[in-house]
Amino acid sequence: MTFNRIIVDAMGGDHAPQEIVAGAISAAIENPKIKCILVGDENQILSIIKNEQISEERYEIIHTTEYVTMDDDPKKAVIAKQDASINIACQLTSKGEAEAMVSSGNTGATILACSQHIPRIPGIERTGLAAIFPAYKQQRSDPGRTIMLDVGATL
Repeated sequence: MTFNRIIVDAMGGDHAPQEIVAGAISAAIENPKIKCILVGDENQILSIIKNEQISEERYEIIHTTEYVTMDDDPKKAVIAKQDASINIACQLTSKGEAEAMVSSGNTGATILACSQHIPRIPGIERTGLAAIFPAYKQQRSDPGRTIMLDVGATL
């Protein structure tokens, strides 16, 4: 079976890796077309996954020895922590190892790591952050989606 591969910065976020890994595995269980590539501390990730009912073909773990905290200075952390989960996640994404990448970690570090490792579309000079969230649309009975774009995310 062909999977949609999603790289997940397992160490990025306020309640990482527990909540991040649990959420990624839950998404993979609910959607059989998803394979999660979890980037972070392998031992911590395995301790969370061990009780889940998920086939090993549905996830992969890429071990890293470092991660960026929410309190880290983004620029210093991305430069100093070359083996940080966000750096490795961006490198893997740049190499085409997945169709998408997700991080709930330090926003500044995520933008910097992406800018370092993922080439921009030619002619695009500024980074934008997009968030998709559910929204009620009165003209339709089903929920819609709204995209919020933060164009102030400049480097």
